Amino acid sequence: RTISTFFYEKAESERKRELAVNTLKAEDISRVVGLKADAAERLQAAAYGATEQSLMNWKWFTEQQIRSQLQNPTPQDIKQRLEGLQDYFFQRSFGNSNQQTFWDQIVQTQLTAQQQDTWKKETDSREDYRDKAISALALSELDRKAHLTDTQWSKLLQLVTGVLNDHKAGINQFFSGMNGT
Repeated sequence: RTISTFFYEKAESERKRELAVNTLKAEDISRVVGLKADAAERLQAAAYGATEQSLMNWKWFTEQQIRSQLQNPTPQDIKQRLEGLQDYFFQRSFGNSNQQTFWDQIVQTQLTAQQQDTWKKETDSREDYRDKAISALALSELDRKAHLTDTQWSKLLQLVTGVLNDHKAGINQFFSGMNGT
C-alpha cells in the first residue's frame, strides 16, 4: 500500500506538470496563429489527451524503475527508501516521441496549412533565438574569465555555435524537461 500511495502521488504530480506544459502549448499555438474559439477548445482538449498518452508511458516506465530500486523492501525501511528517490528521477520524459507524434497529429488536424506554416516559423524563430542565447551565454562566461577581444569573441562564437549545432540532439535530450515550449 505504501508503494501504491507513493506512486499515485508521483503520477498525479507528473500529470499536473505535463498538463501545464501541454496546456501552455495549446494556448501558445492558439494565440500565435489566431485560432477561433472552437478550434482553440479542441486544441485544449487535445492537450489533455496528449497528457494522458504521455502519462501512460511514464507510469509504466517509472513503476518498473521504482520496483527495481526497491528489491526486497521491508516494512521498516520502505518509506525511507521511497523518500530517497530524488524528484528528478520522476521528471524525466519517457516515451515523448510517441507523445510528440500524437501532439503533432492533433496540431496538423486542427490547423490549416497556413496556420501550420505560421506556427512552424514561430517555433523555428524561438529555437534560433534560444540557440543564439546559449552560445552567447557560454561565451560570456568565458569572457568573464579571459576578457575576450571582439575578434576572439566573433571567432569563438562561430565555433561554439557549430559545436552546439553538431550536438543539438544530445543536448536537447539531456535537457528534455524543456518540452519544446
